[in-house]
Amino acid sequence: MLAWLYRHAEAVLVPSLAEGFSLPLIEALACDTPIVASDIEVHREVGEGFMTFLSPLNARVWADWLRSHSAADLQRPSRRLGPEGYASLRHHYEMDRLVQQHLDAYGSVR
Repeated sequence: MLAWLYRHAEAVLVPSLAEGFSLPLIEALACDTPIVASDIEVHREVGEGFMTFLSPLNARVWADWLRSHSAADLQRPSRRLGPEGYASLRHHYEMDRLVQQHLDAYGSVR
């Protein structure tokens, strides 16, 4: 159900003030849904190049952005990154790779 919602959304808005890791960014990326997120460090780290950033402390900027943009204005991550960049970034965040990396890290601690 969640994947269906992401795929059918015009955009995913993530107006967070702080995040440890923003899973909605990765979920939207996986579903190739345009993303507008607050301009905070973790969002820049994860989403540089494929999303739109707005000030997290300025509600007027968000309201103005929403009034002035339509779904037709938004570019999907695959278009912003290009086919190869999009495939590479999706692979980087695939669950199998992340799980294996964690298992390797935990296995090396003794």
